Amino acid sequence: MFWAKKVVGGILDVVSNIDPGQFVPSDPPPPRRPATALQASNESEEDKQFRRVFQQLAGDDMEVSPNELMGILNKILTKHADLKTDGFSIESCRSMVAVMDSDSSGKLGFTEFKYMWNNIKRWQAIYKSYDTDRSGTIGPSELPAAFKAAGFPLSDHIFQMLIRRYSDESGNMDFDNYIGCLVRLDAMCRAFKTLDKNNSGTVRVNLKEWLQLTITTPKMAAECPLRSEVTELHRRVNQVTDESLEVTRNMKLLLEESKDAGIRTLVMLDEQGEQLERIEEGLDQINQDMREAEKNLTDLGKCCGLCSCDKLKNLEASEAYKKVWGNNQDGVVSSQPSSRIVDEREKMTMSGGYIRRVTNDAREDEMEENLAHVGSILGNLRSMALDMGNEIDTQNVQIERIQSKAIANVSRISEANQRATKLIAR
Repeated sequence: MFWAKKVVGGILDVVSNIDPGQFVPSDPPPPRRPATALQASNESEEDKQFRRVFQQLAGDDMEVSPNELMGILNKILTKHADLKTDGFSIESCRSMVAVMDSDSSGKLGFTEFKYMWNNIKRWQAIYKSYDTDRSGTIGPSELPAAFKAAGFPLSDHIFQMLIRRYSDESGNMDFDNYIGCLVRLDAMCRAFKTLDKNNSGTVRVNLKEWLQLTITTPKMAAECPLRSEVTELHRRVNQVTDESLEVTRNMKLLLEESKDAGIRTLVMLDEQGEQLERIEEGLDQINQDMREAEKNLTDLGKCCGLCSCDKLKNLEASEAYKKVWGNNQDGVVSSQPSSRIVDEREKMTMSGGYIRRVTNDAREDEMEENLAHVGSILGNLRSMALDMGNEIDTQNVQIERIQSKAIANVSRISEANQRATKLIAR
């Protein structure tokens, strides 16, 4: 944004390529001084409340370090799911503290923090209003209007610099990079306006002042290349983590559906088993009734003095009868569910975590929970599959037995009918 025009005797002329009057940076924070009793009493209720909150955040020293600032900002981000961000890094927080630190203490006091906080709230509202597609980021077509609304009308050349420095490969800028960029822009514009006393668009600084300006606002004094490799790797790690989390969620949903289908199948098999039991009980009752009928026919034949050679055959002594109405045909299958499934589930439980942690954040915690749930459902599905197999085997044996009983009953009824017909004819 600002360029060194020439160096003469250690003095640099710095010229802006845009009319500085177009920029509307925020009013600078007042110098940091301990609040007197009179000042504290004259504070508004809002300021008093903010001071109490600041004391809770900053601690007894009433100062916020870069590490503390990173923790505060990232904690707040967790409450805004509509803002897409990789989180504020320690480097970006150090830069923000550096450009806001009026007394070079390396920390932010109350007035400095309040100034930055109010700006962040204002810029957050602008960010959301220009995120027209609700993607959580601001695209390259939305950026110029968003920066202009924040008080920074920039040329296309400057925008290309900012996009290469703060946006991803698609040109989209997430929230933490948007805030970090605006904090630096605001600080540089305030510094330039302070030095440009006659509003000419040119300032003269010595080498020490130039170094102070450029060191506290790193990578903004000159055009920067693409994001560093570390930043790109961090972005890629977050992308893969998000994709993996979504996969585990889908796995969990699919297995829940499979479990419900398995439960419905077991219920249907159980109902089918009850129907087969009733059918077999009916065939057994027919067999019992036929035994009584045969006895009555035999007694009737004796009563009428008929020849004993016409007596009914003893079907119960036949192999076919014994096969279907033998002593061991109670429908019990000797094979029982294997304990192998339980053993495998115990092995999975004892083996520790399911994933190798990289980010060590809530996403990996959820992935671990999802995979543990998936493992539990898989164990249940395998148990249900084994139960289904045993039940189907049992029912297949029972169906064969029912068929044999039905054939035997038909044969027995047919023979009894023939015997009864002969008795009636005589």
